Amino acid sequence: MRTLAMDGGISACTYVRLLRRLEQVRPGFLRQTEMIMGSSAGSCTAVYLAYLLDQDELTGMEIADKLVDYVDRLLELMKMDGIKSYKKLIEGKEAMLSNMEFAPFIAEMTNFTPDTKLSTKLCLLSTLMGPPYTPQVHTNWGKDAMEDFPLVEGALRSAAMSLFFPGRSGHLDGVFFVNNPAMPGLAKIIGEMGLESVDDLVMLSLGGDDGSSTLSNKYIPGDPMVDLPRPKPIPPGLTKQIPEMPVEMAEDVMNQARANLIQIISKVFRVDFDDIHASETECIPGDNQNWGWRQWLLYPANIGYLVQVLMNSHGRGSAWECEQILGERLLRLAPVGLMSMNEGSIMNTLGMSQEVIAYSEFAARAWGDKETSVKYEFSPDLPLTLSWVDYHWMS
Repeated sequence: MRTLAMDGGISACTYVRLLRRLEQVRPGFLRQTEMIMGSSAGSCTAVYLAYLLDQDELTGMEIADKLVDYVDRLLELMKMDGIKSYKKLIEGKEAMLSNMEFAPFIAEMTNFTPDTKLSTKLCLLSTLMGPPYTPQVHTNWGKDAMEDFPLVEGALRSAAMSLFFPGRSGHLDGVFFVNNPAMPGLAKIIGEMGLESVDDLVMLSLGGDDGSSTLSNKYIPGDPMVDLPRPKPIPPGLTKQIPEMPVEMAEDVMNQARANLIQIISKVFRVDFDDIHASETECIPGDNQNWGWRQWLLYPANIGYLVQVLMNSHGRGSAWECEQILGERLLRLAPVGLMSMNEGSIMNTLGMSQEVIAYSEFAARAWGDKETSVKYEFSPDLPLTLSWVDYHWMS
């Protein structure tokens, strides 16, 4: 059984582009998919891909292009609604954003009804928001199949990230279970079908882990850091050019985006930009990391570093657990370019979705380019991924 496991978070914007590249060089790749697991944004992506795979008239590349467009549009629904959202954030009385637009958007894209049946198996994660706080695995197969509510509801429950979005029918975001759905999905399969059922299971785990290239494996508090420029607007035309830029130029634009992000955050927290910028001197490489919230959350070159650590440990940890069972039949594909996943999430929430999309396109291009991939040590790179696909997925 060929299975895709889709992480939650902003990484979906990148990995759907990797799927498009794989479909481009290995036609028929996507239509080999038999099960899709998802957590948070990965669940929303999984539901739509399952729908597309049931549309027999679509070619593989049409499926891939539609999936990329869908995720890009989904990002637009996850950004703050101007001053209204900032007010909600500061007051802290309700979620910053509304997820009311998600349901009609997904329903419009899929034409799902309560009676819709999909040929592709789904595994979507969420967590009960009250005692006993039990993790939930929503499926359209097996003894606990989602019979009593539409498939869209499973995705919405999985993507109900607290503080950002309201809870959904007593459920919270799948990230509170685990951001990488690979191991919970595998456990569900074993529980339903027995251990022998995984003997022919092949899994491609998709996410966005820093450390997958020398582009992303940097900017840890305490390490040497490039000097950030002063905050200033990035010309809209320049953002559109990012996917085709040389890496050095794209990195300069990314650093400008970081500086602009710091300026926004410093205003929210009422902290001086230069004061935050100077916090790197308080981080000592090799020390015992006696850090406060400034280093963990406001380190200038990597905003929200604590979130990055948590998300990466979820992604790599769940993949490692699956690898102990599946061995070489598991491949973790989670390349990150110049923008870490935590930065991308904050940028998108603040309305910088075009920058997020541009850098996701850049990361996919850099991963798929032989020279850039070798230079920046993407692991696994495109050739290694294709070798795995040919041997395990397409055979």
